[in-house]
Amino acid sequence: MNKLLTLLILILITSCGTTLTGYTFETEATYQANVSNLQVDITATGKVNAGEDVGNGQAQGYFTSSQFQDTIYFKSNNSQLTSLTYKLAQIKLSNPSDISGTLITLFDEIKFSSYDTSEIEELGSIILATASGPKGTYLEGQTELIKVIKVDFHRD
Repeated sequence: MNKLLTLLILILITSCGTTLTGYTFETEATYQANVSNLQVDITATGKVNAGEDVGNGQAQGYFTSSQFQDTIYFKSNNSQLTSLTYKLAQIKLSNPSDISGTLITLFDEIKFSSYDTSEIEELGSIILATASGPKGTYLEGQTELIKVIKVDFHRD
């Protein structure tokens, strides 16, 4: 009986390895803000610890639009922007936890006025949430204004 119990425990431990240690993730997502004429591509990587729903990751990506010529690059964690670059120049982040406010300030500075504030606010939330892992990432039907173009998850 002890051998059977030991074997059963061993099988459970080896088959549920990710539940004991957690897992690493990589998410690739593309979103479209139609009114603002913006596309956002995001790649997020990180780890979700065992027993947790969301993790601590890093997201990086870029905004493109036919309304401005250069690409806007960003990096964030799940709570704030860590980097914003436009025309290969680093933008000073006066309030990195206010991602939508920071983006609106940048859009105003580059004379990109056709954005919709509500879309920018939702995009800010999407970027931060994506850095939290698969359960934080916005999918089709979870957005109000933003169109989900694609979302791919990879777990280890």
